[in-house]
Amino acid sequence: MPTANHAKGNAMKERFSVGVDIGGTFTDAVLVDGDGKLHHNKVSSTPPDFHSGLVAAVKGFGRPLDQMQLLAHGTTVGVNAIISRRGARTGLITTKGYRDTLVLRRGDRERQFDLWWNPAPALVPRKHRFEVDERLDYAGEVLRPLDPDEVRRLASRIERCELDSIAVILINSFVNPDHERQIRDILAEELPDLYVSVSHEILREIREYERTSTTAINAYIGPVMSTYVGQLESQLRDNGYDGGIVIGTSTGGVTTPDVVRRVPARTVESGPAAGVMAAREIARLAGFDSVVTFDMGGTSLDVGLIADGDVRRAKHYMIEWGSPIHFPCIDVFSIGAGGGSLAWIDAGGALRNGPQSAGARPGPACYGTGGTDPTNTDAQLVLGRFDPSAFLGGAMTIYPDLARGAIETIAEPLGMDVEQAAEGILAIANNNMLSSLRLATVERGYDPRDFSLFALGGAGPLYAAEVARAGQIPTVIVPRHPGLTSAFGLLLIDIRHDVSRSLLRTIDQDVTPVLDEMNAIYAELEDEVTALLEEEAIPAERRLLQREADVRYFGQSETITVPVPSGKLGEAELASVLETFNATQLREFGYTMPPEVSRTEIATVRVAGIGTVDKAPLENLAASNATGTPERRSRAVWFDGREHDTSIYQRDDLPAGFRFEGPAIVEQTDSTVSVPPGMRARVDDYGNIIIDVFPDQASAAS
Repeated sequence: MPTANHAKGNAMKERFSVGVDIGGTFTDAVLVDGDGKLHHNKVSSTPPDFHSGLVAAVKGFGRPLDQMQLLAHGTTVGVNAIISRRGARTGLITTKGYRDTLVLRRGDRERQFDLWWNPAPALVPRKHRFEVDERLDYAGEVLRPLDPDEVRRLASRIERCELDSIAVILINSFVNPDHERQIRDILAEELPDLYVSVSHEILREIREYERTSTTAINAYIGPVMSTYVGQLESQLRDNGYDGGIVIGTSTGGVTTPDVVRRVPARTVESGPAAGVMAAREIARLAGFDSVVTFDMGGTSLDVGLIADGDVRRAKHYMIEWGSPIHFPCIDVFSIGAGGGSLAWIDAGGALRNGPQSAGARPGPACYGTGGTDPTNTDAQLVLGRFDPSAFLGGAMTIYPDLARGAIETIAEPLGMDVEQAAEGILAIANNNMLSSLRLATVERGYDPRDFSLFALGGAGPLYAAEVARAGQIPTVIVPRHPGLTSAFGLLLIDIRHDVSRSLLRTIDQDVTPVLDEMNAIYAELEDEVTALLEEEAIPAERRLLQREADVRYFGQSETITVPVPSGKLGEAELASVLETFNATQLREFGYTMPPEVSRTEIATVRVAGIGTVDKAPLENLAASNATGTPERRSRAVWFDGREHDTSIYQRDDLPAGFRFEGPAIVEQTDSTVSVPPGMRARVDDYGNIIIDVFPDQASAAS
């Protein structure tokens, strides 16, 4: 396990680190030398054996693997297993009377007024959901004891069903896990090869449905992820690598393969989380502490928020409707808006965009892989925004005539020119994306004018400037390798473990009992994460413990997570927690409740154990003393309803300090940067392109 000192072995060899982001279509890899120079490689993913694509991407750099000091990667193996229903044959054991919690959910519907809508089938079919006749009350007192013989008979049924995995979720086990421990131990004796996921070890919090869903998902993907991690380790060893491996998590940290085997559900949103964490570090070096991340690929747009250097987090996320994962995660808003989003005309004759997507297959029409419907990528090509001969560095053939033909199917019914239709398609796409930005800012009590927009993903830099202008965001930041930011981000984040415990205590005039209980639970949780960091050989000086609490007004269902001071909590510390809660409540919802109207409740306490590691350095272009004026080409590009003579630059040719004005297009292998007319851009010391969206306003203000 890598710790503070990733480099090991022969110190005379040139050491390097590699970050890999495995997607459903492509596997992106970045290699960072000791001096911060970045190299990149993109290969096709290799489902179902995703580890083979990862190893191929790493070997593609042509470096001996025994010189690699760290491999960090994010993976979609878990999420793909959920979406495609290719997880393990899973069963579920629960308290008698709670067999259908997984499908009853919260009694809501994704489509409220669609009478023909049916939810996706549960990950665990009813015939594989079993009951045991036990019961605890709300305080954890035993009402009906567990019968061990009943569990042994149940083990025989599980064996006859040929299940690979089992989830154990008993009512009120988050207060008293004794019955769950007994079931776990009996199953280990009777069925030693069975993968067992026990709720109090996965999520020790109230909310029966969310706890059931999270534990069931963990059990469903557990054998798949365990097999994947084992095959990855084996294949890397066969190729000469015996160093550390870390895997991204949804919280914006990384963890070890052993933890992934136990709690694989924590990895499901690792890619978008890594992108947000990379954005925080890169933006900080560029001098920006508050940014909205704009991560756009072929299918979706993911939007995150960083305010004053703090990443906004959420308490849960949902891969598909009805299957929440109740773990802390980076708060990312996702919509179906990407390069492959389809344009279409609805029954009323109005032009629409998405959320349907052409995906990787058949893909946009211009790819020539069978797609005929118009997409955002086809519209950008028709408008001249990217060079078909330079797409992916020229590695992929693009067909402009097919793109134009696809857009004509929209233009003719609407009585438009092809270029007008293309601009209309992108205008609607931009408006859809702007709605997502408003969800992340305005509806959370933030003013978007106080933020910068950080564009990443292969498509993000092509759309970001126009979306920023529509959203009144003054600055756009485009990193050097936007299409590889998530992979690079895995080399910029720390090891992280999150643990929690439901408390459910209201704040009365006498706060001593609540403080005593909070102090006791925080001590237990801190011991738990410290033990995990010790297992990973993280030295004491590299350990950081962060406390939080979920707070709400008594009677509410939703909570707000706020920071909690370290050390022993007293009345002053509790008062500061409540003050932060009320301030956040006021900012996000516009009101607070005075104590004489409603008491405040501490619902859940949380601890994050962080093991800080050496980060991959960012190459400083200013230090290279590169000077000169890059070559400028030009071509006609459509902006704002007409053609403009547009400057065309190659990203690798732009030195630190270079300034240019829009309209301009900056081309690079993994993305294309668009600077519309009226905007100005500069290259900073780290190679980021900083776009001033409203330069005239800035000049007037100064």
